[in-house]
Amino acid sequence: MTPLMQNDPRLAKRPSIRTHGCYFRGLSQLCEKAANKVLEPAHIIEQYDWCLNDGAMVDERGKQAFVLDPTKVGRAAQHYLGVPQTFRAVSRVSKPGYDKHDFMTNDPASFWLALGVIEGAGIKHFWEIDEDEKSLWDSLWPVRRKIEIVSVRGFAI
Repeated sequence: MTPLMQNDPRLAKRPSIRTHGCYFRGLSQLCEKAANKVLEPAHIIEQYDWCLNDGAMVDERGKQAFVLDPTKVGRAAQHYLGVPQTFRAVSRVSKPGYDKHDFMTNDPASFWLALGVIEGAGIKHFWEIDEDEKSLWDSLWPVRRKIEIVSVRGFAI
């Protein structure tokens, strides 16, 4: 099972996925991993457009792919995968001083995404990690060296 990278040419119809789609593709990839199947390029584009139209994301003229509601993005991925829509954001824990929007639920996370600094990037980037913060999957190819994690997001599927 090999999920599509955010900069895969088959997703070029939505240029923001290529440059700013790491959180979007990271959330979707967690659902793909849990379902043990991958989304087709056309379904990723449909999912992206649905998330924009539903208000789960913002994309200003192809210049960003800013996720507002990770639960809706994950459930949209599950819809296109044809599996039950069980995805939930259950935690967000940042290094002191980074973010004021942290939260914890009573639900344990089964998957995690890190937000952090990667080599050669001017903006923060998301990638999948395990519970010990070891890197597992990165939506950007070629993968770049991780410098620092500033926030960890937990999800239950």
